[in-house]
Amino acid sequence: MKNFTVTAPGKVILFGEHAVVYNRSAIAVSLNLRTTIRVSEHHEPNLSITFNNLNLHRAWDLNDIAALGLSGDAKIPKDLDEVRAQVIRSFVSSPDSQTEMTVIFLYASILGNKEKRFGVHLDVNTELPVGSGLGSSASFSVCLSAAFLNLAEVLKTHNNLPLQKPDLELIDKWAFMAERIFHGRPSGIDNSICTFGGGLVYKSGNYTSLQMFVFIGSKLP
Repeated sequence: MKNFTVTAPGKVILFGEHAVVYNRSAIAVSLNLRTTIRVSEHHEPNLSITFNNLNLHRAWDLNDIAALGLSGDAKIPKDLDEVRAQVIRSFVSSPDSQTEMTVIFLYASILGNKEKRFGVHLDVNTELPVGSGLGSSASFSVCLSAAFLNLAEVLKTHNNLPLQKPDLELIDKWAFMAERIFHGRPSGIDNSICTFGGGLVYKSGNYTSLQMFVFIGSKLP
C-alpha cells in the first residue's frame, strides 16, 4: 500500500488576468504558498478526505463510487458533461460542494477501472486563502490529480525524482477538467502555473516558460 505526499504552489497573475479569457496573453508566477495532500492507502473500502481549512470531513464507499459508472481512461482526460455532473451532485452530501464533486469526479475517472482497490484517505492542508484569487482551487486540483494518477500507476516518473514533462502535462490536463467544476469556463492558466511552477506566458492553452524576470519599481501609480 502506498503512502506519499503531493504538493503544489499557488499563483498570482501579473498581467492579463481578464484578457486571457479572451485569448490574449497573460503572465503568471507561482507563489511560495502551497497546498499539500498526504495520501494514505488502507484496507477499509472507502475514500475519505479531511480538509481542515474548509472544515470538511467526508467518506464514501468505494463500491458506491464504482456504481456511479463514471470510470474512464486515466491517460485520456475526459470532461465532466452535465449528465455526469448531475450524477455526482446527487451523490455528494452537498450539491453545492465543488470540493466534494472534484474529489469524486477525479477519483472515479482516474481510478474507477482499477480492479484491485485499496481504501484511500486524503489529508489536505493549504496555506492559500480560499477565494482570494491566489489559485487555491487550482493548487488543490493539481495535487488531487497527481495523487490519483500516482495511485493509478500511470505516471512514468519513479523513485521520487522530479516529475518529467509528460507526467506534468497529464496532471495539468486533469487539473483543468477539475477547474471546470470550480469555475465553469477557466482559461487554463491557473492549473498550468500551479502544475509547472516558476513563471510563464500563457495564451489560448499554450504557454512559454519564463527563465528569468525582474521587477522594477517605477514609483508611478
